[in-house]
Amino acid sequence: MPTFAQAYHSIFLQDQDVRIIGNIALLPLRTRTRGPAYALPPLPASTAAIDVDPDSESYDPLDEVLSLFRANTFFRNFEIKGPADRLLIYGILFVSECLGKVRSTMGSREAEKVNPEPLILDAVDNKAGADKMAGFAECGAGSILHTR
Repeated sequence: MPTFAQAYHSIFLQDQDVRIIGNIALLPLRTRTRGPAYALPPLPASTAAIDVDPDSESYDPLDEVLSLFRANTFFRNFEIKGPADRLLIYGILFVSECLGKVRSTMGSREAEKVNPEPLILDAVDNKAGADKMAGFAECGAGSILHTR
């Protein structure tokens, strides 16, 4: 029987005592904005925001989404092993939706002006946004999801 490559799972699955909201992990963020998630320390001056090492204490779920986006979009199925994986998948789907708003005919300046706010509002307030993600909140850890 052939073996298949496995999708990359969140490194935050190993974190203990993580608050869960809506079956999604509430993980720390590298931010100066107050909110329900606690803030991670800022990056050292010598580290670029794009090159954060996963072993760094400043590595957050947004870094993980951006670093695993390309690799995980190649997989048709993804086994959710916990709330941190669910956050990873939501993040990857959000980035995919944002990139879908950018057209290949757009110049870089025009692409930078694309407003992601309607996507955020759809995801938070609108039933249409919830329908796009249908089944994710209902699936328990260990479910196989079709992301495409």
